[in-house]
Amino acid sequence: MAAHRSRNVPPRVTKESDERVFTPLSGRYLIARLVSLHTVTSTTRPAAATWNLPPPPTSGSSSA
Repeated sequence: MAAHRSRNVPPRVTKESDERVFTPLSGRYLIARLVSLHTVTSTTRPAAATWNLPPPPTSGSSSA
């Protein structure tokens, strides 16, 4: 049985300098990935949590 090549994986990825990679992509593959990226980034809502830190203590207060 021949191995099935997935459409979601580029044929090869080559490491370049300065932490970059190179991979040949077809136009259809690139367009599909850009559409997927746009769909994900345009439909996500901001997190409902608050990530603020509490205010720093005032300089005149002492607990001792």
